[in-house]
Amino acid sequence: MKTGYTHVYTGENWRSLDTAFGMAARACGAGFSVCFYNFSDSAAHFNAFAQRLQIDSFQDIGNATQHDMAILYNCDFLDADALKNFLARKPQHQEVVLCGKAFDEEILAMADLISKVGAL
Repeated sequence: MKTGYTHVYTGENWRSLDTAFGMAARACGAGFSVCFYNFSDSAAHFNAFAQRLQIDSFQDIGNATQHDMAILYNCDFLDADALKNFLARKPQHQEVVLCGKAFDEEILAMADLISKVGAL
């Protein structure tokens, strides 16, 4: 069974979102199911892009474990304990992409890849 990784992208949110959507497009093209979670009030244009890729879009991470890839955007608005619980119970095969400006040290310790994304 394939092992899914936990990716963390920090820095300017819209740049980390570009990275996450690129990963989602590749996953969709390969036939994987992808879900997108936006934890901010400005979800409309992100949800429209997600619909074009036929990605499920949610506000509650309760169903995230049913997908091959889960993208959690604006994690700064999500309770750190809820995020830790989600990562602790994610299926082994699932790719998780976390995007936000800052993350708790415990969450960073749970990640397989951490990248700071910004302008050159």
